[in-house]
Amino acid sequence: VYVESGFQPQKLIIKIGKSVRFYNNSGSAMYIVSAPSPNSTGLNEFNQGRSVGRDGYYDFTFNKRGNFIYYNSNKRDHVGIITVE
Repeated sequence: VYVESGFQPQKLIIKIGKSVRFYNNSGSAMYIVSAPSPNSTGLNEFNQGRSVGRDGYYDFTFNKRGNFIYYNSNKRDHVGIITVE
């Protein structure tokens, strides 16, 4: 869930092949973008593609193992990480 203070939970562990729904429960736009780093695997197909407002959502199925850091492109300090096992 995306809220005014950022992603909740900020860290999530899932099994490979599972989907995550990112639901926007804030008054701001949400646009999820993958953030490759030395501790994270880049995943361009994880990029949302368009912003959604309040009550909008984005679903993504993780078919690759790794640590995936992401952020809201509209508020770059709102960051989360998904670990896929």
